[in-house]
Formats: sequence, structure tokens, C-alpha cells
Amino acid sequence: IYQCKISLAHRDLDSFVKTIHGLLSKIPYNLHINQEAYYHSLLQVLFSVLSINNSNELAMRTGKIDLVATVGRYLYIFKFKLNKPPKDALQQILDKQYYEA
Repeated sequence: IYQCKISLAHRDLDSFVKTIHGLLSKIPYNLHINQEAYYHSLLQVLFSVLSINNSNELAMRTGKIDLVATVGRYLYIFKFKLNKPPKDALQQILDKQYYEA
């Protein structure tokens, strides 16, 4: 689990994603909930356990940021999209200028 924090502290997003996938793969299928809020809450709990400063459901003038996490000098904006490619979430972050928050 701690590898997630190390990865974010070093801007190693590939390692972060790989670690998250590994953690999620350990959840039995009968406990899995196929909703964006499920993944959102899991990541929020993980960040809290790792003492990563995070804020959730931030209302902006252009929309809502799902999760913002700060690790060291880096700020990460998360937008959850279930069954959609990651580029859709990134495009929404860019289109709605969430990075200006």
C-alpha cells in the first residue's frame, strides 16, 4: 500500500496505477460494486490511511472534481469514469479547467 504514496511523491503514475490495480484485484468479485462511487471511496480511504491530504467532491464553477490529492509538492486531480477510457476523464479535466481550482 505504501508504494502508492511513494509513486505519487515521485510522479511515477505508471507505478501508482499498477499498485492500485494490484490492490483492487484482491477484492473478491462478490464484494465488488460496479459504480464510480465505489472506486472513489476506495481511493479516498486509501489516501486517508496513507495520510495523503485529499479533498472530495469539490464544486467548481464549471463542474465537480471527484478527488484532489496532494503529495509533497505535487497536486493530483482525479476524475472517475467507469467503463470509459482514461482519456475521457483527462479531457473533462482539461475542458472544465479543473487545474485552475
